[in-house]
Amino acid sequence: IAESAAQALIAAAQLHGDNEPVHLTDPVKTWLSCGAADLWLDLEDDMWPAVADDLTIYSREVLEQTADMSVSRFARTYKRRAQLEADAAVVFDEVDVLLTPTTAVPAFAAGGPPPDTIDGQKVHMAMSTPFTMLANLCWNPSISIPAGMTSAGLPVGVQITARRHQDQVALRLARVMEQARPWARIAGSSRR
Repeated sequence: IAESAAQALIAAAQLHGDNEPVHLTDPVKTWLSCGAADLWLDLEDDMWPAVADDLTIYSREVLEQTADMSVSRFARTYKRRAQLEADAAVVFDEVDVLLTPTTAVPAFAAGGPPPDTIDGQKVHMAMSTPFTMLANLCWNPSISIPAGMTSAGLPVGVQITARRHQDQVALRLARVMEQARPWARIAGSSRR
């Protein structure tokens, strides 16, 4: 579904598709360490653990698991992040945008938890969203656009990720896709 939508966008925007593999420092491993450090940097002194019940299960678990992170581990996480940023810069020296599925699994409840099994294999729940981590860690503008529905009626998205500071590219391509393949507004109404 995501591949079909990506091909439709490539045709509608008259892009040149390139199916060469993208090589990056493991974004999931980087997210699991740097994402935690970022969460800690965003917390004010009196927020943790007072806000624990307000967080998603994933965010809460990450904070719990890294509460005693050492300075040396903190430094290693940022070295890994710097490597991922360098890897992303190399990719975007060669291409203008990446088109990926938004998630690696069918849609799951927004409140989580993400699935911990993919294709029958037990994985860390962060493996369900590896494609979103480039935007979160490297500041690459990304937007998820509707690609279609699974046979079970679950939404599938295609993520457009552009070079840093090229937000307009991702937004323009999303608009091209919306015009080429308008998506239905299917959200239910709470008004009765």
